[in-house]
Amino acid sequence: MLIDSCGAVATLAVGQGERVLAVAETGGRDFSAQWPVALRRLLLEAAWVLAGIQVIGVVNGPGSFTGMRVGMAAAKGLCEAAGARLVTISRLELAQDDTSREVTVISAGRGEWFVSDTDGERTVTTEELKAAVRGRVVRVAGGDGMEALQTAGIAAEPMRFDAEQGLRLLLGRWRCGSFTDAATADANYVRGERGMYAAGKTL
Repeated sequence: MLIDSCGAVATLAVGQGERVLAVAETGGRDFSAQWPVALRRLLLEAAWVLAGIQVIGVVNGPGSFTGMRVGMAAAKGLCEAAGARLVTISRLELAQDDTSREVTVISAGRGEWFVSDTDGERTVTTEELKAAVRGRVVRVAGGDGMEALQTAGIAAEPMRFDAEQGLRLLLGRWRCGSFTDAATADANYVRGERGMYAAGKTL
């Protein structure tokens, strides 16, 4: 099972191996209220019971605070209830293709960007991004930052959550035993929000 609540649209997916059995989407802002109902519907559609889930993956960012906080809490609670293992997956990994000329980006605010490509994940300025993406396809996770890229003269296309890619990543982590400790797992908030909430401030 996989949860992605990082963007404007939140997704729940269940699968067997790399095969997607059922997918449900809710508005990202409504995820906290809608995910239990969506999960029940998914389990019925896939003819599963909660206790049958062996591993739960959660996309842990980078992204905004509220959606990821709810997604992480849901994943941890479901792991406890189902006796499942937890895997955290970077939002940037979902579009990374080692054989392509694609670059995946997410706005980090203040004129900086989270970037993922064949060189790994890193944070760059807008000028550094311009140099890095010459002749390459730029995909924006969740569409966050499209307007800022256009203003900077960088052509880009939005990237929606891919359940099949997510389940492939999840299966790979499961096969190699690369799990995350549910007690200490945390979301990768965008830089400014991490500092603000750590300090007990509000937006």
